[in-house]
Amino acid sequence: METLKNFIEKSRTKFDSEQPSENHEFIFEQKLNSLSKRKQQPIFYTILKYAAVLIITFFITYSAFENQKTGRVIEVQLLTLSDLSEEYAEMEYFYIQTSYRQMDIIGQILTDNVPEQKEELFRELTALDSLHTSLQQELNLNPYDERVIDAMVKFYQFKVEILNQIIYNLKQVKSFNNQKYEKVFI
Repeated sequence: METLKNFIEKSRTKFDSEQPSENHEFIFEQKLNSLSKRKQQPIFYTILKYAAVLIITFFITYSAFENQKTGRVIEVQLLTLSDLSEEYAEMEYFYIQTSYRQMDIIGQILTDNVPEQKEELFRELTALDSLHTSLQQELNLNPYDERVIDAMVKFYQFKVEILNQIIYNLKQVKSFNNQKYEKVFI
């Protein structure tokens, strides 16, 4: 820094010898005016941007209220494991078909019992299916996340195990009732 200062002091006469051109002030003034005009333009564009955001927000809010008022729901197609690969499709098909067969068996066993019990059992199984829907929503968000895929596979296995256990218990109750000791309801 000192060397620069020394150089300027030694060469001061060279620096002072040159004068700006006569129209220097006029050119400088024009540049200042053009800068001030540029500063005014962005304010207009900024206001325009805010207005556009407000209009878009208004229309989104309005359409959401209209959909809510009319009861229309925008449905999103949920992914399944079969959408990811053929191996997953085979596995998913196996578990779904197994659970359908088990539900038919449960329905046949429960024909002799009270309809309220049958309705309650199917209501609880429907609640179990809500877990499947939430897993599908998670799969939509993370289609190739191994944790989500593993959770869906475990859900299918769990559902089949639960249905097997229900069938086993219902058969136990039915055989007990057939022995005519007493009538037992689930």
